Amino acid sequence: MRIQAAVCAIYVLLGIGQSRADSYPPYQDQRTIDPKGKYYVVIERAGAAIHDLPWGPVKITVAEAREGSTPVRQAKCRVIDRDGRFETIRNEAIAVRSGDLVHGRIELTNAPQHVLVSANGLGLITLGIYGPNYNALKDGAAVSVYDLTGKVRHSLSLEELLGPGSLERYFNGSGSVWWMDGAWIDEKERELVIIGSKYKVGAENRQIVVVNLERGVVRNGGRNDLARAIESKNPAALAVALDFVADEKINVDKQQLIAIVDDEQIQLTARLRASVILSSVGHKDGARLVRESCLTARKEQLDFKSPEYDEQMCTAAEYAIAHVPDVLGEAGMPLLKSVVQKYGYQVVAIQAFSRYGEKAVRTLISMVEYPESPDVQYVGVEALTEIGPNAQLAVPSLVKALENTKATSGGLKVSAGAASALGAIGRAAVSALPALQGLSRSDDAEIRASAIEAIKKIRSEK
Repeated sequence: MRIQAAVCAIYVLLGIGQSRADSYPPYQDQRTIDPKGKYYVVIERAGAAIHDLPWGPVKITVAEAREGSTPVRQAKCRVIDRDGRFETIRNEAIAVRSGDLVHGRIELTNAPQHVLVSANGLGLITLGIYGPNYNALKDGAAVSVYDLTGKVRHSLSLEELLGPGSLERYFNGSGSVWWMDGAWIDEKERELVIIGSKYKVGAENRQIVVVNLERGVVRNGGRNDLARAIESKNPAALAVALDFVADEKINVDKQQLIAIVDDEQIQLTARLRASVILSSVGHKDGARLVRESCLTARKEQLDFKSPEYDEQMCTAAEYAIAHVPDVLGEAGMPLLKSVVQKYGYQVVAIQAFSRYGEKAVRTLISMVEYPESPDVQYVGVEALTEIGPNAQLAVPSLVKALENTKATSGGLKVSAGAASALGAIGRAAVSALPALQGLSRSDDAEIRASAIEAIKKIRSEK
């Protein structure tokens, strides 16, 4: 399987969950706001615009919008990898606005994984460490609570939060502890709610822990904390809480879900999650929003390298595409094809197609034979590779695709992908051996290697 990086990375789906250590991009300077746009922080990596260290240190400025001014908006800079050195592309919005009040400043050796800002002046919270974090979490704090002046009120280690042995229980073996799926501030209760990661060693239930922001006391959380977040439509909590109830199959009142879907003031990522949950219980209100969100964005908004890249739009589109099989069933396959025709190579579309298995093969054949776009052709062959032996109907089309020397916008070669798909099909692709043998003498190293590997797989099953 040779699935490449998506146009925008899947690990930002929640905007908070930790990614694998080898997939962290450089830290992005940002302006992070409270849900109302009143209090905010400006987080900037220290040092020059071009630098070697991708993750810190950082300086945090805590500010408040002046009375009567417009709400503050979220902002994030772009970082470009220039052969191992990183250039921060300045975003003028990442600053304290003229006339706004500065309450305090914080300097941190390690950039935080996530920052939450209270809408009621309770201060801010840093959670986790951005980048490979095992050593930092072993010796330092996982969560720190600051007042508006930048003074530390409470600082808690991972074991104080999640219990003894949590460092190893959530260790993923590649330099990081993947311990948190999301968090939010419950302003009314003056508490921080943390959802523990589903990726852990051991079979115990996923953890919900709650920190009292006044006293720093930790308690076990539960369904009441989730229900309160959903019922109050807490904008910082909805997406994370709805993900949890979907994963754990917890019942949620349908009318609450419909109200979330219909409320255009709520972030699209949360509305989509409510749509998927509604669809899982047979309610038709879920399908429309998912269908629309698959194709709403412009191509440039999903391209991480584009100046027009929109992280929220990208995250919403990827979530919608990933859940097309759940919401639309087999009727979603033409939609997925349209997604690829519009946006080009998309890992999430390949994964969605593969969930259909043999039922998707005819649609994927039409994509392999699609003449206008190598990106569409490559998604077809990659998805057929994922389906494997059940894709034997595609063998004639894949054999023809072996002659396709075109490459995708990312440089992936259709002929190499077709060879891999034939290898994944196995014995049923024996008729492709003569064509593969010819390709095994190709001057192109990628195509040659793919053909040789495919021949081995087909022959090993004969």
